Amino acid sequence: MPYLPFYNLCPETAIEETRVITILDRDNDFSLPVGEYAFIELFCDECDCRRVFLKVLLDQKEVANIVYGWGKLSYYKRTFRGG
Repeated sequence: MPYLPFYNLCPETAIEETRVITILDRDNDFSLPVGEYAFIELFCDECDCRRVFLKVLLDQKEVANIVYGWGKLSYYKRTFRGG
């Protein structure tokens, strides 16, 4: 399933809602590396799989992916043949 960045799907909204966090202090509460973190939302363009991928970039390099689904567990088991 191809996932497209939110800014490809809704560019006007993405300009207003895309978030960036800048960590300035090396001694922060979460022990995160200093730098600029961007969060890019990706959605499936083929189906309604009810998931979003959040790509986390640190200084423009991918450092993490967070996947969130808002459907019921039974939906995912049925859709992705997990049960």
